[in-house]
Amino acid sequence: MKPTFETEALFLPKFVIGVDEVGYGAWAGPVIVGAVALDISALPSDLLNKINDSKSLSFKKRENVYESFMSYSGKGIYFSLDHATNQEVDALNVRGATQRAMKRAVEKLLNQYPAFLWGGILVDGTHAPNFSLKTQCIVGGDRKCLSIAAASIVAKVTRDRMMQRLSEEYPHYAWDKNVGYGTKHHQEGLKSFGPSPHHRMSYKPLQAFM
Repeated sequence: MKPTFETEALFLPKFVIGVDEVGYGAWAGPVIVGAVALDISALPSDLLNKINDSKSLSFKKRENVYESFMSYSGKGIYFSLDHATNQEVDALNVRGATQRAMKRAVEKLLNQYPAFLWGGILVDGTHAPNFSLKTQCIVGGDRKCLSIAAASIVAKVTRDRMMQRLSEEYPHYAWDKNVGYGTKHHQEGLKSFGPSPHHRMSYKPLQAFM
């Protein structure tokens, strides 16, 4: 099943913001939140057809779609990003930290385009913060709604690139391959070198390395 614009179309002519996060279950690094609004009348059909849940796209396809998004930024694709640091995750728990980042990302987008008519917000999953607009949580939203799928791509590419850069500084955790998730190589790095300043020490598997 590919995502469609059917849910967003119910709000026309108002804009709808799709929201998704990446990195929720990672042991290290931030949670990245993307907030995306689409004007599909301003976008080529071949680009719209390429938008899908970020997890279903290959690395190359995801990067290509992201670069196309950048070409249409402010001209059919309107987006913002925010993140919850590992310290924020440890202090608030991952759900609380993620919801704060969602709220910041949406507020950035609303403030960036104050002249737009905003109709509502679509959030992937079962929980959302209290937004100023009508909000709908959609389980599997990144597979159902085009704007949420677009948000997942923006967030995924941004976070993966961030973890690639951090891996250059901390190569022993293999973040360039696992992007902070608890793989075998990551665990071996923790056993040999202990945790880094970017690890989420509130996570139960990490507490063995404190």
